[in-house]
Amino acid sequence: MMEALLLRRLARDQKGAAIIEFALLAPALIGACIGILAIGIQLQNYSAMRSLASDMNRYTVVEYQKSNRMTAAQITDVTSALAVNPLYGLKGDRFTVSVEEAASPIAGAKKFTMTLSYSPFLSFYGMNPLTFSHKQNIYVSAGT
Repeated sequence: MMEALLLRRLARDQKGAAIIEFALLAPALIGACIGILAIGIQLQNYSAMRSLASDMNRYTVVEYQKSNRMTAAQITDVTSALAVNPLYGLKGDRFTVSVEEAASPIAGAKKFTMTLSYSPFLSFYGMNPLTFSHKQNIYVSAGT
């Protein structure tokens, strides 16, 4: 009889229910917050990479207009130097850039193809890091 009374009293007791519910839901909420933060960081890095490509396109065209004929290696060096500046905030060890001169479909123009790649997070536990890339064509006057 005493055991039945004790079980009924425990069944009606609501003390500690909130902490149990929080303990069950906390991992899901924390995981969702970390996931949202990670997606935000990736979007910011991708936006910075696209902005860097556009700025380098503009920079290269302006340099050609000033009669400073940049080579693919010079464009690569300037892009790598700008990528780590606070404006873009990309980590140099996770960022790669390649610039190649390609055949231009436009008469009287020179074409450079710039490919930027970035891994926003380091690899851990043997997993390959997420890497995204952006390709940008740069057209400049081929004349002297």
